[in-house]
Order: sequence, then structure tokens, then C-alpha cells
Amino acid sequence: MNATKPVLEPLLVDEHTLAAAIGMSVAWLRADRRGKRLVPVVRLGSAVRYSPSAVRAALAARQEGGGR
Repeated sequence: MNATKPVLEPLLVDEHTLAAAIGMSVAWLRADRRGKRLVPVVRLGSAVRYSPSAVRAALAARQEGGGR
């Protein structure tokens, strides 16, 4: 019997993974960290990581438009 393990979402991802996931460039993420900080970031020493769940929540809060 071949038991499958559940797929777990990573707790943190790097800027390259996040940039691809949200359709923005790594340069845009880096500029965001220096400026407006629209996307929440986690710093671990000199490493910069992003929490997918926190990023989803931040992007959902910025959503505009929709039905009437």
C-alpha cells in the first residue's frame, strides 16, 4: 500500500520563490522592503524570508474593486 503524505506549505519562502508566486520581480520586492513595505517580511539575521500566509493576508487587504 502506497500511503501519500499531505503536502505541507512551507513556513517561509525566499524572495525568488515569492516573486514568481505573485508575478512580480525580485527587484520589486527589494524596493518594497526599502520603501512602502506592502509585503510583510521576516528577517532572520541577514536572511530575508516571507511567510506565504502573511503575504496572502496582506495582499487580500489591498484588494480593490469587485461586484456592486
